[in-house]
Amino acid sequence: MLKVYAAQLNNTDQGGLSELAWNLLETACGREGIEYDKNMIVFGPHGKPYFSDHRVYFSLSHSGKQVLCVLSDREAGCDVQVIRPCRESVCRRILTDDEFRYVNAEKGEAKSYAYTRLWTFKESTVKLTGEGLSCDLRSVRIDLKTNPVSVAVPGKETLYLYDIDMGSDSAAAVCSSYRIASKLPCFTLSRMIE
Repeated sequence: MLKVYAAQLNNTDQGGLSELAWNLLETACGREGIEYDKNMIVFGPHGKPYFSDHRVYFSLSHSGKQVLCVLSDREAGCDVQVIRPCRESVCRRILTDDEFRYVNAEKGEAKSYAYTRLWTFKESTVKLTGEGLSCDLRSVRIDLKTNPVSVAVPGKETLYLYDIDMGSDSAAAVCSSYRIASKLPCFTLSRMIE
């Protein structure tokens, strides 16, 4: 099982993105028939949240007005980011040479999207591993030539990355050991985005 849910904060929502992310998790669990008990959520050494019985894994992310949640019977990670300008100093610190060339082959808004896309790929991967941003992101090696996009992480099996369409102002990704041939659907609280 690999299910992706998204939501967007609107002006009438009370609380904030973090609260909306936890509410989205509870709603997604309900839709999938998974018992949700916030008292069963524990945190790993780098802050990754888990259900204490490991019956299902989840990952949450939020940026701008967007919130993303993934549920799976295997470890999974997700990330959403508002598209931001590419900063060469950050690229040099987090990207491999091939990834750096991929970003620099683009110009303007396309370059910003390529940079943000790779960031979401890397962050969703380190959320899956539980290391978070404490690891060397250059060691997370993305192969953009494979379908689906694959990622190599030292000491891990091959993982796969999926772009999630959440609108033109953001990039979003899910990382999983599942290899899915088709586009990974994303469910909002009211409809499915194909």
